[in-house]
Amino acid sequence: MDSCNYNELYKTVEEHLGEDAFYLFLPSLNFLFLLGKLKYDIGSDMLEMII
Repeated sequence: MDSCNYNELYKTVEEHLGEDAFYLFLPSLNFLFLLGKLKYDIGSDMLEMII
């Protein structure tokens, strides 16, 4: 399982998508969360991808 900080992930996505990241990032995270492919730990501010 891979995990990373929310801000680090956003910055990486923003580097690749540019301004579009602002509009696509949160809906994409929500979709992955609903599919059960993403966990978020609020205490450590870490996202974990479940493969």
